[in-house]
Amino acid sequence: MSFTEDDLRDLLAERTAVAPRRDTDVAQIVRRGRRVLLARWTVGVALTGAAAAAMLTFMPGEPPATMAAKPRPTLSTTSSMRALTPMDLQPPATLDGLKRTGGMSATGMGWGQDLPATPATRLVSVYCQDTGAWVVISLRGTKEGKAARCGADGVRFEVKRQVKKIRVWVFPAGAPVDDRPIAECVVHDKKLGTCDGRYAATELVRYDVAFAMAGDTGSQLAGNWAVGVYSGG
Repeated sequence: MSFTEDDLRDLLAERTAVAPRRDTDVAQIVRRGRRVLLARWTVGVALTGAAAAAMLTFMPGEPPATMAAKPRPTLSTTSSMRALTPMDLQPPATLDGLKRTGGMSATGMGWGQDLPATPATRLVSVYCQDTGAWVVISLRGTKEGKAARCGADGVRFEVKRQVKKIRVWVFPAGAPVDDRPIAECVVHDKKLGTCDGRYAATELVRYDVAFAMAGDTGSQLAGNWAVGVYSGG
């Protein structure tokens, strides 16, 4: 398993954008890359052993009758991990008057997944089995995005500009994230995107920061999750 050329290009672009006068630390990128590859291998083995499907890709348009979205269960008061399968989390065919034109579901993936967007794309909505999971949505090629905990109704992000791809990461609830405003951090490391030693939520829309956290969370799983891309016009 290896990185795509786009992944490495994004990572290097983020590094040089944060510190344009400093040389890129290639050794550090390689170390983090190895951690992510190990995490991917670990998750793959775990899912294979459990005979679980790693990914289901949704087709655009109305879902078949046998795949209709089911009512969301009430959040448990004893655990944030709900007994839901990827099928239970299927995004609705329409949302806020927009039609679902793409999406996917996954099991326990902690690394970024790219979804195609069109000029008509207006909304991204992520649904999680673990209602405390951290969701990061970013627009490829920009600095725009959102990082938030996944609530009972999921996480939504309004797309206000034209992009070709939308990247979604879902991390476990226990991921080392600090969601305080940057101004409240005692030590803010802009290069690493950290706040007092934890990853700053506002910095996670940067590919290099989300990539680093994916390596640090390793084989910790975020449970089942699904994302829908919605378009109008």
